[in-house]
Amino acid sequence: MLNRNNRRFYEVSNGRTTIDVVSVTDDAVSARYTQHLRRQVVVDTHGGVIDQKIFDAPTTTYNVVVVKLKDGRWYMASALEDAA
Repeated sequence: MLNRNNRRFYEVSNGRTTIDVVSVTDDAVSARYTQHLRRQVVVDTHGGVIDQKIFDAPTTTYNVVVVKLKDGRWYMASALEDAA
């Protein structure tokens, strides 16, 4: 991202990321991906903060679905933040 937009993105966390598999079939997997994010930051080439998001919640959880394509490759079909 730095080369293309002269910006760099990073995240600050305060815990381990977890992935819990919810269901598995021959051609799909669903899982809950939980991060302990404190903030996401975008900085310029000199390290100046351009934008940042501070997380109030202790965790951010995503519901992820990965599907198998006809050619055998796996594709992330959906990754939505859990609103609960």
